[in-house]
Amino acid sequence: MVRDIIKVGTGVSTCINALSPTNTFINNNFLSNADVGLKMSGGGTRVYYRNNLTAGCPTPFSGTGGVDRGGNF
Repeated sequence: MVRDIIKVGTGVSTCINALSPTNTFINNNFLSNADVGLKMSGGGTRVYYRNNLTAGCPTPFSGTGGVDRGGNF
């Protein structure tokens, strides 16, 4: 459970920021009250995410290189 993330200055608040991940599974998380729930960035490869629930995140899932394996809301 990751929640109530507050940005610093003019930044963006993100619950999980997967920076350049490789062979990574992001599974079964509750992400709430941030600008972005799950952000994938940095050019990593093979990032799989599934069964993640977001609430109060205007952008629930963001970035490239991720493979949605279902069950994400």
